[in-house]
Amino acid sequence: MDDSIDRKVQFVANLLKVHDKASGELKNLYSGLPFNYNDEAIQKLIKKSNELCLKFKSLAEKKHKSSLGLKIDNLKRLEILRQLFCGKYMVCDVRSGINLIIGLVDAPSMTFFNYDVKFNPALVKIEAGVEIAPKVEIGEFKDLKEYANSGLPYINIKKDVWLGLGVKVKNNVTINEKVVVGAGGIVEADIESESLALGRPAKVKRKITSEEKENRYGKGSPFTIDEENILYEAVSRWTKLKRVKFHNILEGNQFNLIDSKLMKLYKTTHTISEGLNAKDLSFEERLKGIDYLFPLKGENFQVGHNLHLDMIGTSKIGNNVIIGDNVTIGGNLIVGDNVVIGNNTSLFASGHPIYSKRRKMMFKLKKGIVQIGQNDLIVIKDNVKIGSNVIITPGSVVDRDIPDNVIFSKGKII
Repeated sequence: MDDSIDRKVQFVANLLKVHDKASGELKNLYSGLPFNYNDEAIQKLIKKSNELCLKFKSLAEKKHKSSLGLKIDNLKRLEILRQLFCGKYMVCDVRSGINLIIGLVDAPSMTFFNYDVKFNPALVKIEAGVEIAPKVEIGEFKDLKEYANSGLPYINIKKDVWLGLGVKVKNNVTINEKVVVGAGGIVEADIESESLALGRPAKVKRKITSEEKENRYGKGSPFTIDEENILYEAVSRWTKLKRVKFHNILEGNQFNLIDSKLMKLYKTTHTISEGLNAKDLSFEERLKGIDYLFPLKGENFQVGHNLHLDMIGTSKIGNNVIIGDNVTIGGNLIVGDNVVIGNNTSLFASGHPIYSKRRKMMFKLKKGIVQIGQNDLIVIKDNVKIGSNVIITPGSVVDRDIPDNVIFSKGKII
């Protein structure tokens, strides 16, 4: 028996307060063998996992009146992660909305899970340097009970992989080193190393090389000087980010995601956007929150519930724009007049360099830990209607209506 499995079983047995003699089904579960779903230890495992994930989400979305309260809750979040990952502390950020069963996901430090990442029942092994974007689903949507007679499937995600927004990974696949899976992709088979894979199902489009372009959409900010002044004034309300660094982000150039002042802006943005979902929020408070998030907007702007905005100061919204529920926005975005954006749609152009050596975290003496980020640009022209469950990929210009349930990438549906 693998020593790592024995250590995991011992950790979980202590966490669940299960006697050693009663932990045999846990060992079967973590070994990929058939298990008794109705066993007391398995049922306790499911219950405890749900409790920890819900607690983690509530702590992440909690409003804090003091920095001390925030620090205390961050320590509580770290302890929850330690329990979910069987004694390992996650060094890198794990956002709200993580969903998994204790012990089924093996991940080292130096990994990054964005918000609403869901791990369905499977034995998932993740290597160092992996980055997982928002709304990614790993494993097939099945109840743990369905694997009782067969044992759990496996999923391997090798080092320096980047899974884009909304990616789904099916069971029994290996995503090899330095792969990038584009937004909305569905991985149904193994993907060879150093490849860019796109589509449903995800297919290799080309190899990734060191010659990848470092600037996504050409030189120059997509905003006018007056517009950029408005955006920078809004950003300066929350952080002392230097103007030259802010301009660099708007130009689509690379920047350090872990810059302390930029991290403060990210966290403020996420706190405000998550605060819009509070049940006790008044109409006036909601309008104020929208004003903070979108300082450059026209008249008659409507936003649905469960909005996620990645960063204040990188969006321009026209007149008579309607955004539905559960919409995700990131990167540099320009939306024209009379635009309708459906529910569960993602306009996410924030990310990293595609070439793994430029993307991975590193330590520098003067700057400490550095991780390179890079915004792309999405433009939505006037009078466009975007359907529900749509993903608009970075670099796209949307000049026509988009139907439901598709990926739209640089002028075409894929």
